[in-house]
Amino acid sequence: MLVLCLGLTLVSCSDSGTTPEEHDHDHEPAEGNCGHLEGDGYFLESDGALAVFGWRGDQTGELSARVGELGPALRMNFISADSVSFGVADNCEDNALGIELADESIVELVRETGVEWTFRLRGLAPGSTTLVLRGMHEGHSHIATLPIPVTVSSAPTEGLTLSGRVDLEVTYFAESGDSTATESYPDQSGIRVYLESTGQVIDSTLTDQGVFQFHGLSSGTYDTYCGPEEARSEVRTLVLTDDDGDTGTIRVRPIGKLRNPPNPFEYSHGTGVEWDLASSESVEIRIFAMTGHLVWSYAYDAPAGFQHIHWIGTDQVNTPLPPGPYWATARYDGRWHSRVVIKLPE
Repeated sequence: MLVLCLGLTLVSCSDSGTTPEEHDHDHEPAEGNCGHLEGDGYFLESDGALAVFGWRGDQTGELSARVGELGPALRMNFISADSVSFGVADNCEDNALGIELADESIVELVRETGVEWTFRLRGLAPGSTTLVLRGMHEGHSHIATLPIPVTVSSAPTEGLTLSGRVDLEVTYFAESGDSTATESYPDQSGIRVYLESTGQVIDSTLTDQGVFQFHGLSSGTYDTYCGPEEARSEVRTLVLTDDDGDTGTIRVRPIGKLRNPPNPFEYSHGTGVEWDLASSESVEIRIFAMTGHLVWSYAYDAPAGFQHIHWIGTDQVNTPLPPGPYWATARYDGRWHSRVVIKLPE
């Protein structure tokens, strides 16, 4: 039997790591979410789903918009040097969100009065630009993102539209490892859906409240699915002729025999990736965000018997990830096994 608890002690982070922006203003930190902004990382949530993630000079993710369309709400959050994520209250007089657009003719930011740390994107013209967000305290920039790529595409004026939905099937597990229920999650935002034609991926998009759309298509046969290769969903095939089409619901179901006690899991507890191994072999565990990005992995030579790897909801450098669904996958017996796990809010 092998039991491994991984997370906070798997990778150590040196204090000499660089942040996206350094400063030399000597302020005493204040209590609560209206205090002095200090941190080594940040993340942007798009309707609650992870869109951009940055930590000590590294950044993943991008943003997109369509001409004339108002995009989903984006919320800025920060991560402290000791890996604690925190938001900032909207009514703080000393703190503000600074915004720098490289090309304001391509995209604009739309903000609501009194909501300082949330904004939306509206495309103005097709093209690409970058966006830098800054955590401002008393007029000084104390933390900044790297340039975030922003791509603006044309509003659909010609061609056909393919629509559909994604439904996550989540198995609940008790601490004992027994499954207790199966729940449907049909309204999740931020799940990447891929579009294939003649065996090639030609586009991808993210769900908005469980719904996805591909625009500007010509007549033909299209396949849609979601998930990385390690956790591929069922494939929905649709033939478009002269009218728009609805491919129906892509259902993301468990693959293989993984157990994930507990699921859903508290942010302070973590969840298990468990299975039984008939004989010793090299195995690998990978955790993916719903956008398809790999956020955590671990490989080892496993003996025969019961296996338990404990994931505490962090990325590879132990930075807490936002709450929400993730794919937990493990490769053994010559194939990938996967389930969706749910990290609960703090």
